[in-house]
Amino acid sequence: MTRSFSRRQFLKTAAAAAGALVVTSCAPQTTTAPTAKPAAATSAPAATSAPVGLKGKLTCLFHGGASPLDNPYWATRIKMFTDANPGVEFVALGTANDEEFTQKITTMAAGGTPPDMVKISGGRLIATAGKGIYEDLAPRIQSSNLMAKVIKLLPGEGKELTFCGKQYALPHDIDHRVWIYNQDLFDAMGVAYPKENWTWDDLLAIGKGVTKPDDNQYLVTPGVVSFQDYSDWVWQAGGSIFNEDGTHTNLSEPANVQGMQFLVDLFKKYKYAPAPGLKMGDIGVTFDTGKIAMNMTATGAMAGQLSKPTWDFKWSAVFAPMGPVSAQGFTKSNGFGIPKGTKTSDLAWAFIEWWYSDETQTKFAEMGELVPRSDLRDTLSLKSLPEHLRPALLAASKNARGLERFPGWDVTQRAWKNELDTAISGDVSVEEAMQTADKKAEAELADVMATVCK
Repeated sequence: MTRSFSRRQFLKTAAAAAGALVVTSCAPQTTTAPTAKPAAATSAPAATSAPVGLKGKLTCLFHGGASPLDNPYWATRIKMFTDANPGVEFVALGTANDEEFTQKITTMAAGGTPPDMVKISGGRLIATAGKGIYEDLAPRIQSSNLMAKVIKLLPGEGKELTFCGKQYALPHDIDHRVWIYNQDLFDAMGVAYPKENWTWDDLLAIGKGVTKPDDNQYLVTPGVVSFQDYSDWVWQAGGSIFNEDGTHTNLSEPANVQGMQFLVDLFKKYKYAPAPGLKMGDIGVTFDTGKIAMNMTATGAMAGQLSKPTWDFKWSAVFAPMGPVSAQGFTKSNGFGIPKGTKTSDLAWAFIEWWYSDETQTKFAEMGELVPRSDLRDTLSLKSLPEHLRPALLAASKNARGLERFPGWDVTQRAWKNELDTAISGDVSVEEAMQTADKKAEAELADVMATVCK
């Protein structure tokens, strides 16, 4: 258990934050959702209001989570809606993983029996939107007094959940990149904790103070697989992954190369990060073992530790370090979408409007959720969360950027990852690796955009 709080404090914050910091991740909900209050489904807070007289059957296909109603977060919130609308039967359909979601939504749409609504991640939206499955929500947003206002308050104004310029989903949650650090390890090594507005130079100074390769103790294990891993470094150096409309990639632009050079230097020049090829579990240097000083992660990991702690050390969090240009890290969201051809699309939209209403979002915020509406998140949500974590979350809310989701995400990401590996593990320079990645990505990107965004 984290020794920053008493057991009583842990349970209080966990109950308040149930699901709030967790459901934002793309991981299956059954593995990440807090379970500190198993009775949540039957002891939900007072129901919030919704349009009177709603009736019918509302079927929602969930990305990630084989049994959504076994998740206290979803069970509680769905009950709040159905309590306010007893004439509505809410049917939650789960999927075990990304592949099953893609297969199920594609099959249901092709068979003429799509669900009335989907709970979807940005990655799954990219994988399926090109099939013409989803309704463009822009007309509904523009004709709704509530949603015309709310869209401007959502993460990145919902741009992460667009596809070829169409608004196919709306962010129903928010997940921030934060740096969690092991305070016990810092204390043992006599190193000061990172402060807000820390820099790349500060990160290197911390690395020098905490790294002991002979003991398999390192500063951090940076990700080298996903553009979620890539984006922070590039943005901090002033770059971007794609051009404005996603038709070209910027992998070989100077700012992007600078960001990747810093990342590679953590592995090769400074040796503050263990080589990616090492089997972390075998040598015992995963963050949970206490052998890694800092962990680049998302806020879902924080919620997991607040509700069901597994780390046997004191910890806290800070927002991303300041690079040559900024201190930006990513923010991402899952979203609600409406497939084309559903018989109860208006009922699905009524649920969506209920979710974003002032009353509902206020109730969620008071429960400790980091709600997607910025006007309530930065005022109400943080009051229900541990005080020492609030500066990092507030900084993330103000400075984090939405992921640059475009149809060419997957092909560009693959080219970047493959060539980055050659720079980390081989003798290829970072600049040369990124030039090669850029050429390979551009060749495929042109085909993707020509095929998908007609």
